[in-house]
Amino acid sequence: MLYEYLLDTFGTNEPISVSDIKYGGYSRPWIDKELSKLCKSKKIVRYERGIYYIPSQTPFGASVLNPNKIIKYKYMIDLQYKCNTKKE
Repeated sequence: MLYEYLLDTFGTNEPISVSDIKYGGYSRPWIDKELSKLCKSKKIVRYERGIYYIPSQTPFGASVLNPNKIIKYKYMIDLQYKCNTKKE
C-alpha cells in the first residue's frame, strides 16, 4: 500500500514531495488520488500544494511539520544540486 511505502521511504514529520514518489509503475494521477484518500483518512497531511507529511502522534494530538524542514528541503537541496552540477 502507498502509505507503508511513504512511511518506510520518508518517515514521519519529513516533507514528501509528490515528484519524489516512485511507487511501482503507477501514474501520477493515481498517486494524486491515493494521496487525497490518505489525507481524507488523516493518515497524511497536505502541507502545501505538492508537499505532504506523515504526522506523528503526540500527547497534544498530531504533530505539525516544522517550516524550516520545508525551507531546507525546497531550497537547500535545490541549491546543492545546482552547485554540484558542471556548467558546460
